[in-house]
Amino acid sequence: MYNDLINDISNNLNKENIPAEISARLKDPRSIFMKMALKETNIDQLDDIIGFRIIVKDLASCYKACDIIHKHYNICHGRFKDYITNPKENHYQSLHTTILTKPYNRKIEVQIRSKEMHKIAEVGDANHNDYKQNKERLLENYFPEELDGILEPAYLIMVQFNGSELQLVAYEQEIKRIIRNSTLNYTKEC
Repeated sequence: MYNDLINDISNNLNKENIPAEISARLKDPRSIFMKMALKETNIDQLDDIIGFRIIVKDLASCYKACDIIHKHYNICHGRFKDYITNPKENHYQSLHTTILTKPYNRKIEVQIRSKEMHKIAEVGDANHNDYKQNKERLLENYFPEELDGILEPAYLIMVQFNGSELQLVAYEQEIKRIIRNSTLNYTKEC
């Protein structure tokens, strides 16, 4: 299903002469738990369990691609962030918007950035690995050392993910099961 959506987005961008690299990812289980803890929320309220990244050639193409996404897909109003006009302190730049897929109305975060912005995000000041390492230190304050073992079933689903809705549902259900059956139940009920 998600591979079909990536192809559809690619076709819509190509029709407007916007070449792009599009990829998808599942949010890491540790990141899910951390975000739930920091926001004091549950997994059903997160809108970036699955995310797409669209990399285009330049700044103008970022906004054009975003307009195309907003034109062709159902968007979650109030879920648009312009980190290009208002970069983060670490110089991270990207457009973030959230769309709803059919027929499941699943929320998908879409990040749109230029090749240069992507380079900065990957190896520059806004390097996501540095960001994740800082978050990992914070995560250690919330969860026991054995967290990786507790999350292992979710990781197994994640590494086998091939873009199907059933796998995504199984992933979310496994994380909910882990919350219910562990001492990690620190959020609102799932």
